Amino acid sequence: MKILVFSDHTADMGHAQQSARQTQNQKALSAHQGALVHHRMHLQRLSRSMRQSWSGKRYFAAIGQAIQYAFVFALGRPKPPELLPDEPNETEKIYKAGRDGEQRVDEHLSGLDDNWTLIAGYCNARGEIDRLLVGPSGVMAIEVKTINGHVSCDGDRWLFDKYDQYGNLVQTNKPLADRTGRSPSRQINECADALQSRLRRLSILQNVQRGVVLAHPKSKIRHLNNITVNFVCTLDRLDIERLAGQSTERLSAQQVASLLQIVRQDHDFHQRNRQRSR
Repeated sequence: MKILVFSDHTADMGHAQQSARQTQNQKALSAHQGALVHHRMHLQRLSRSMRQSWSGKRYFAAIGQAIQYAFVFALGRPKPPELLPDEPNETEKIYKAGRDGEQRVDEHLSGLDDNWTLIAGYCNARGEIDRLLVGPSGVMAIEVKTINGHVSCDGDRWLFDKYDQYGNLVQTNKPLADRTGRSPSRQINECADALQSRLRRLSILQNVQRGVVLAHPKSKIRHLNNITVNFVCTLDRLDIERLAGQSTERLSAQQVASLLQIVRQDHDFHQRNRQRSR
C-alpha cells in the first residue's frame, strides 16, 4: 500500500499546543529576569544614595534610605513565575491520542497491496477526512476516533461512557462530537458528500464509501441504531477487503491514477483558500 500525507492536523495541533505552552513559560521567565534586573538596579541606586547622604553628613536621610534599602531587599524581590508544567496538558494528550489512533489504523491497513493508496489528511470546504483509501474498488473515507470508552450511536447522535486508564468509569452518556458539535458520522458524511459530488460531476466515481473506526485498544461498541455511514467498527473488526468487495465501483489503474490527481488538486485548492482566508 502506498501512503500520501496531505496534512497531519492532529500532529500539527499537538505541536502548536506544546509550542504555545513553551512560549508562555519563556515569556514568564523573561519577564521575571527583567524584574530581577530592575530590582538589582533599584538596590544599587538606594545604596549609592545612602553612601552619598552619609558622606555628606545627611544622617537622617541616610538612615531613611537604609531602611528603604532593607525593606526593598527583604520584600521587594520579584517572586519566581508560576510556570506551566513541562508535561503535556490535557489538550496535548487528546491530540497525541488521536495521532496514535491514526497510526494504528495505518498499521492495520499496511497489508494492502500497491493497488491501494492511503491518503492522510485530505481537506475540502467541509473539513478534513482522517484517512482516504483509494483503490480498484473506489474510495473509502475513514473517520478515526480514539475513545477509551463504550460508544453508542443512534443516527447522527453519538454518546459514550468514558473510562480512565485504570478502567474506572468516570462519565456516562458523554456526547461524542467535534468542536463545532458535529458527531463522527456528520463529520465524515459532510466531507465525503462534498468529495462525492465533485467526482460525480467529473464522471469519475458515483459513490464514496464512508465509515467510523474506533482505534483505541479499549474501545467498545455498546449499540448502533440507524447508522448514517456505511460502517462503524473497532479497529480489530476493520476488514477493508470485505468492505471493498461490497462496493459496486470498479476502477482501472489509469482511473485510480486520475482520481488521485483530482483528489490532490482538490485538497490543494481548498488549502490555498484557507491560507488566504487566514
